[in-house]
Amino acid sequence: MQSFVQWTDSWWDRVFRIRLSLVQRLLLCTLIAGSGFVLEWGFSSVTGEYSVWITIISVVSISFLVEAKLAIAFSLVLSMVVDYFFIAPIGAIFSSREAFEHFFFVTSATLFTAFFVSSLRSAFYRLAKSRLEAEHAKFQAQRASQQMEKMLVLVSHDVRNPLSAAKMAAQLLLEHPNHHNQQSLLMLILRKMDRADSLIQTLLDVSTLRGGRSISLQFRYYDLGDDLRTMVEELSLTNEMRLQFVANETFWGLWARDGIRRAVENLVDNALKYGEAKYPVSVTLNRECEDVVISVHNVGNEIATEDQSVLFDFFHRGSSTVTTLKGWGLGLALVKGLAEAHGGSVHVESGAGAGTKFTLKLPIRARPAQDLDRPTAESV
Repeated sequence: MQSFVQWTDSWWDRVFRIRLSLVQRLLLCTLIAGSGFVLEWGFSSVTGEYSVWITIISVVSISFLVEAKLAIAFSLVLSMVVDYFFIAPIGAIFSSREAFEHFFFVTSATLFTAFFVSSLRSAFYRLAKSRLEAEHAKFQAQRASQQMEKMLVLVSHDVRNPLSAAKMAAQLLLEHPNHHNQQSLLMLILRKMDRADSLIQTLLDVSTLRGGRSISLQFRYYDLGDDLRTMVEELSLTNEMRLQFVANETFWGLWARDGIRRAVENLVDNALKYGEAKYPVSVTLNRECEDVVISVHNVGNEIATEDQSVLFDFFHRGSSTVTTLKGWGLGLALVKGLAEAHGGSVHVESGAGAGTKFTLKLPIRARPAQDLDRPTAESV
């Protein structure tokens, strides 16, 4: 039974997916109609009678090749030609009851067949479309499963590293309570625990975004320019002073400080990772009407155009990405989610010789102030 179904599907596929142009189809239909007429002529010459089934078979075959209107047009012409040559009185059209009955029978058969085939063709295309969608969904599910397995390996590795370092420091303190470097070991434990907490928070936020919800953030009024300057200075200490910060004024507004920091840190981390080491990475803060614009620019290989449109998708790792650098493929998706949680947006510009620039555009008042100590109008 299964082999029969497969054979039927294969047959319908060959019938409905014939790759012919309209002109080629018309020529083929004309050939079928002509062949039917020749067969009628031969049958009539041998038997002295006319077979309506030869005409019916011809018009049914034509109905599988062209649309219903064209099939009906062919049947009308073929019916009138047969009437003229084979149905008495010869040399006339619709001049007898037999001719009218023949015309009605052929036309009815054509109408039924043409519209039946049209419905069948539509059903086949819907079935083919649903199969393609099912195959695509299966492929996406397999891909997501592979990506999830890969991510779990990376997550377990990245989370275990800071936890292992913190555990070793804690064990050292337990074994040597009066260790001369006690303060440094405690600071190391705190830093590593903060790192592990940040990784876990990223996973929780990504889970929230993939569920179609917005990241929950705490908004307050503060000076964004001063906070970003401090953050860039801190990052510069561990990155050979490769970072530059440019801001020409103070920027007070209502934002989620932790959310913006995480977004900018992700962009800066990528810029340092993929940019050329001999060039600095610049972080620029500007105002555009009622928005602030944070730009992170580096000089390095351009991002391929086909990658730019999907760069902020979950688990995306661009074809132009350096393969030796590992990552979860979640950082830019998180940046997009954090920007949208502020009612803002993020986009990328990249070109040969121009480097790559990521731009965060955020409203100055990302959320309405409620029970917050609002600064004076002059400071905003």
